[in-house]
Amino acid sequence: MSIAFPAILILFLVSPGLLFRYFYRIDLRSNYPFIPISLTDEIASSLLVATLFQSLWVFLASSLGADVNFEAVIYLLIGVYGKEQQYLGVVTRSITDYQPHIFSYFFSLALVPSLVGLGLNWAVHEFRLDRKFSLLRFSDEWYYLFRGEISNFASPKSQNSKLVKNIAGVYLATVVDQGKEPYLYRGIIDYYYFDKGGCLDRIVLKSVYRRRLTEDRITTQTPNTVQDERFYEVVGDYFVLKYSEMQTINIQYFKITLEPLLD
Repeated sequence: MSIAFPAILILFLVSPGLLFRYFYRIDLRSNYPFIPISLTDEIASSLLVATLFQSLWVFLASSLGADVNFEAVIYLLIGVYGKEQQYLGVVTRSITDYQPHIFSYFFSLALVPSLVGLGLNWAVHEFRLDRKFSLLRFSDEWYYLFRGEISNFASPKSQNSKLVKNIAGVYLATVVDQGKEPYLYRGIIDYYYFDKGGCLDRIVLKSVYRRRLTEDRITTQTPNTVQDERFYEVVGDYFVLKYSEMQTINIQYFKITLEPLLD
């Protein structure tokens, strides 16, 4: 057998942990890309989960009367079949005589961990467990910021522990250099995109206004973008800003309150 076969077998044995981690770590709420670490680190991180699933599957296989030939598995892992390959026949028969069983074993062991990881992913999102437990938080930090959920991370005793609830939208204000003059842009975030490395690439805004940064407002003046004569509307349905061109970012959440109609 090929020298690479033991390595392939190890990958198959660890695959339940790899698949579980993949489907749990993907972010279903945004387009944040899945960024894998090195294969060695992925295998090390998935080893415990893979061991749990493998142990459970061996127990189930034994309960159904299809005992696992551990002797053949060890020979396959170490790639040594005794003097003059005397155990090669045992290993070969263990594979060829039970092909349907082996296929069912590994297929189910790939499907179930994937579904379990996806289900836990959904549960964390649905019940907002990532707000309560930092260990369950996903890598998309921009989602937490743009949705106002970052306010839930503060300690209850902190002065910044005021929760932001029922957010209808998010205003983004940013400074962008155009030529030699900085401009302040302000608009409602509609969507945002990442590059393949997981870095924020561009933000799509609606209802965009801008002004020269040098035309700052007076302290006593009410900050109202629509009525502020210093700002003028950028005509268009959507406005795309490159994150690399933004010097600063300011986030402001707003809510829509419906007042009851009077008879």
